[in-house]
Amino acid sequence: MRSSGRSSSTADDDVARVAPDHVNSASLAHMSDNGCRWIDVSPEHVRKLVEGALGYALSLGLAPHRDCAAALSIFGDLESSKCTTEFSFGFEGQPHFIAGPFDRQARIVEILNTLRRTCGLDGFHYTLPIESPELPDELVEAMDGTGQRILDLDEWAPK
Repeated sequence: MRSSGRSSSTADDDVARVAPDHVNSASLAHMSDNGCRWIDVSPEHVRKLVEGALGYALSLGLAPHRDCAAALSIFGDLESSKCTTEFSFGFEGQPHFIAGPFDRQARIVEILNTLRRTCGLDGFHYTLPIESPELPDELVEAMDGTGQRILDLDEWAPK
């Protein structure tokens, strides 16, 4: 669903239309340079992917954002059943939480604790961007007993 349907649109126009402010052409170029490939898909495909991801998160005890229902209205009457693609979620057969560089510590801890309850200590993966090697006690407790996967913040955010 990359195309806006307007022949005069540019990649920057499309990015501004569908991506948050911190995602721009440079970020997309960085992703492409690191092996990501972009494909054109139907709106029904996107709807099925989003609905599947939402269902997967709910099955793990993770509640949707308060604006989720309003955001889903963008799909209107599109039928996800028209998409024949089957999606799988997670990493190596387990959920994988990737905290973004703008996620608050309290939200990260909440998600890690939910995954510990629903999946067990060895039942999920996570990736956290951390600014300092000194972790707050609350975050250390949430990570205790799990495999650690921590990235330096400079590695995380494209420049």
